[in-house]
Amino acid sequence: MQDTVKRKIELEKKQLSLKNMYFNRYLIVRYLTAFFFFMNMQWMILLLSAKSLGSSLPMILILAILPAVGEQVKLYRKHQTNVPWTKWYFLFQSVFNLLVIPVLFTSGFTFLYPFMANNNGGQLFVFILVVSGIFASAFIQYRLKKISLNQDQQDIRIKQYEKGCYLGRENN
Repeated sequence: MQDTVKRKIELEKKQLSLKNMYFNRYLIVRYLTAFFFFMNMQWMILLLSAKSLGSSLPMILILAILPAVGEQVKLYRKHQTNVPWTKWYFLFQSVFNLLVIPVLFTSGFTFLYPFMANNNGGQLFVFILVVSGIFASAFIQYRLKKISLNQDQQDIRIKQYEKGCYLGRENN
């Protein structure tokens, strides 16, 4: 009786470890999602405090990210390699950032960033942030593609762990 209880506990530990390993495949995705959420939230708060009508733009980005956040929360309960809402959001964020770049060097800069100095330094700072957002979004798209094809490093570790524990993917 003692042995069966120990084996059951050990199997549950291995399955929990496996569940966490699958969830951790998306760790950088979750961090950058949180980063974009709070960055857009801060931008919206600053625009609202400046009483700018431009506050609707970051509000749209915040609303767009919510399905991706929900999708990532669900990943803990159910492993999947396809996350369409997250892919869509990061594509949306990239396109949005691309559309903002030309506005940065026009009078529209003060509409989008009334709290920033409207000079070359302020414009350059925001330009660097926006371009960094484009690169981060592209990186996430690349990462999600690797995960969907099971070509990421974490998948290799998961397969090795399963093999070492004699667990097949069907036990998840």
